[in-house]
Amino acid sequence: MSNRFLLLFLFYPAFLMAQSRIVPLSPFGQTLDSIRNNSHFVIEKLASNSAWLVHEYDAQDSIMTIGTFKDEKLTIPSGRFKYYQYNPPYLQITYDYTTHKIDSVIIPAKNFLNMVGYFVDGERTGIWTTFDSSNKKIIAQTLEHGKLNGLYESYNYGKVSVSGNYVDDMREGEWYMLSGTGDTIQTDIYKKNKLIKTISSINEKTNKYKYTDPRPKYDFIRYLNAQLSKKGISQSGTKKSFYSFNIDTTGRIVEPSVITRNIINEDLEFEVNKAVIDAILNAPLWIPGARDREKVMVKISIQLNIVFNQKSISVSQIIN
Repeated sequence: MSNRFLLLFLFYPAFLMAQSRIVPLSPFGQTLDSIRNNSHFVIEKLASNSAWLVHEYDAQDSIMTIGTFKDEKLTIPSGRFKYYQYNPPYLQITYDYTTHKIDSVIIPAKNFLNMVGYFVDGERTGIWTTFDSSNKKIIAQTLEHGKLNGLYESYNYGKVSVSGNYVDDMREGEWYMLSGTGDTIQTDIYKKNKLIKTISSINEKTNKYKYTDPRPKYDFIRYLNAQLSKKGISQSGTKKSFYSFNIDTTGRIVEPSVITRNIINEDLEFEVNKAVIDAILNAPLWIPGARDREKVMVKISIQLNIVFNQKSISVSQIIN
């Protein structure tokens, strides 16, 4: 991440206030976490409309929040606010299951625009939009006087996947679950946030939109632990990683990969991942997934907590 510096505005009156004076109240408190605690601020008095423009930076001078306040004490947010999210660098490892070779690439750190919306006299109002690290819209929600009121939409790969309305922070009326082609596959009916009825739009005659997920005929985590119980590692430690693989049309596991964040020892990481991926590849057949009764390849992702030492490796699935 490139270093940044704070620019003191020369053409407008500028005020740098000590952190003891500016406590991270809403809306700035929403962006803080344990990694970005020591934030600091640059405050600029805007001559055009008597507002105060505030930039909040983390300890590494990465932008966290940009917004305006009506008052000098910075207690009434008003106008557009932008929130940024920092993703630390991580190592992405791909395992070639045919050659049993590991390829890795370091995904660089990225600070991206995560959310944007408006405050009016201290209350969130209008459309608030959330983006992912690729700048794709993932949520658009409508607020009035700080509460969800109006249209809510979530997106999958740039297309609306869920659409419905809120009334005073509660789901109300018809909520639609949409397919990738925009067809309604399910309608949920709510009254004051309580689900009253679910209507399936699947054509039962043709089994249109009917999907069956792949599944093992056995306890997959227990199998991994049995395979890894005698696989020693050169050092002791723990780690958490996301493992992905495809279940082909025969039920065989193919094309595994792994993503680990905050790697301390790359050689040790390779050693543990090779043992785990070898065990995954040697797993008995799964029942393959199907779409409209036709077998299809499906990607599976699981997050594992791994404990290892010189005698054995043990894993447990992390379910969020």
